[in-house]
Amino acid sequence: MQNVERSPASQAVDPIQLEEWALNAWPALEQILYDGWILRFAEGHTKRSNSVNPTYRSTLDLDEKIASCEHAFAARGLPTIFRLTPFSQPPSLDEVLSDRGYVAVDRTFVMTRSLDSASDTEAADSVRRVDLASWLDAFESFGLLPPEEMTTRRRLLKRIPTESIPLVTEVGGQSVGVNLGIREGEAIGLFALFVKPYARQSGLGTALVEETLRRGAECGATIAYLQVEEENHPARALYERLGFVEAYPYWYRIGGP
Repeated sequence: MQNVERSPASQAVDPIQLEEWALNAWPALEQILYDGWILRFAEGHTKRSNSVNPTYRSTLDLDEKIASCEHAFAARGLPTIFRLTPFSQPPSLDEVLSDRGYVAVDRTFVMTRSLDSASDTEAADSVRRVDLASWLDAFESFGLLPPEEMTTRRRLLKRIPTESIPLVTEVGGQSVGVNLGIREGEAIGLFALFVKPYARQSGLGTALVEETLRRGAECGATIAYLQVEEENHPARALYERLGFVEAYPYWYRIGGP
């Protein structure tokens, strides 16, 4: 899974910089830097916040290093999960993990687009910005997570170290859709886009994305990024219509009980 071709449009942004933005945007409850790898723990809530991110050059013996990571996850009662990219370090890591029995799951694309024209769009009447607590209440009302996981998500998102742009869309006074923009420097990341099934195909998802881009551009962002699973074809089609292009994939390898 290491080989990947990138379109010219996706090469405009340093992928390591994209990784750093995304890791900052979606925090963990605990984070350890270990010889170029970033170990993140959040009581098992989302693989993104409970995985090893081997982003930077590794110098220690690889087998010993993997074993140390497995011990750290086991000590917290968690399976060991690696989040891998085409530029994970060392380059042989994906193959080594496969040989150790780690299973590859959830192939996902990072997509990007320029915000050159985003500030020219009109504000969406159906979308309003709220505070993060109200956004979390709206998200919780959709029943997407069990109560204990929702509690952890509240703790995680309250740790966002940069500016958040929480957006809600309503129909008849009821929240039917949300999106969370997180801005750091020149980038705005899009997270947790959701529209209730009965309200889809009505342009609300498009409005949420466009309003996030518009507000991000107003705040000084020049590029937007998001992450979408390979199998989520409707979402990928929406993002492509809105000008996003694939930058690079990532996937997880899961091992242990």
